[in-house]
Amino acid sequence: MEIGSGSISLPITNLRSNYSFRIFRWTESEVNPKRHDHDQNPLPGTAHLLAQSEEVGFEAGHGPEQIHLAYTDSEDEMRVMFVVGDKEERKVKWGQGDGEWSHVTVARVVRYEREDMCDAPANGSIGWRDPGWIHDAVMTNLKDGVRYYYQVGSDSKGWSATQSFVSRNGNSDETIAFLFGDMGTATPYATFHRTQDESISTMKWILRDIEDIGDKHAFISHIGDISYARGYSWLWDHFFTQIESVASKVPYHVCIGNHEYDWPLQPWKPDWSYSIYGTDGGGECGVPYSLKFNMPGNSSEPTGTRAPATRNLYYSFDTGAVHFMYISTETNFLPGAASITL
Repeated sequence: MEIGSGSISLPITNLRSNYSFRIFRWTESEVNPKRHDHDQNPLPGTAHLLAQSEEVGFEAGHGPEQIHLAYTDSEDEMRVMFVVGDKEERKVKWGQGDGEWSHVTVARVVRYEREDMCDAPANGSIGWRDPGWIHDAVMTNLKDGVRYYYQVGSDSKGWSATQSFVSRNGNSDETIAFLFGDMGTATPYATFHRTQDESISTMKWILRDIEDIGDKHAFISHIGDISYARGYSWLWDHFFTQIESVASKVPYHVCIGNHEYDWPLQPWKPDWSYSIYGTDGGGECGVPYSLKFNMPGNSSEPTGTRAPATRNLYYSFDTGAVHFMYISTETNFLPGAASITL
């Protein structure tokens, strides 16, 4: 084609930095057959730039994103976590009616740095992206089995859309749980890093089922291999954006897997595991997983580096008629280990 026009729509995730879109042309001889995207198609060449957009970004006051819920150690509480681009004070406000904000509490703020990553690609120019500021707040004194409405944010920086959840009911004889593992995330573009398009359907059908059960309490249990970011920070942003439609409505619980944690110098590595534990974590050494989630209990394991201790390793809780226990084989599960006392 010598002349013509066209358009394409791309959904974009808020990475707290600007985007630039570019169009390239190339000939078949310029395609490197050794470089492929995750569908094993050769990646096109970038030698001949035809056009480039101005930098575009999200407007100020867009509101917190990546909202997700979790249980705490108290049955009358619900934790909510979210991400914004700065550390200014944010809150959660909640009540039993939409707009009836009878309670409010300030969120705690944490973040991690490039220096906290233990290896490439997580600490390299390709893998690292600023993760933003992670806010963590707890809604307290909840009644059993009641639907609560909430928003997160601030008056000066903007509030999220109203979300809602049904609180735990310790007297219920029914337990509704969605149990799975190894989900990952999808991206609206091809990349050299393998992503999981199947995760779109997983979230779609879980959301359908959550909406169908109405005012019954439910929760998610995602066991290991959470985002498959493996050192590519922006995939965590895609993951939390993708699960928000579900995780803002029901608690989203996780347990660590090899693709969140494994690296050669991890502190617990028994003799028999030398041929098993490798670099599956992509140099993250469990840090994004540990700070982006906050599960019940206080389990932790030192990283052996300047990075914060790895959390969310083993814990347990009751919901409905079932007691759930989480334990990971990526950390010490031998007799005498702390996890054995669950």
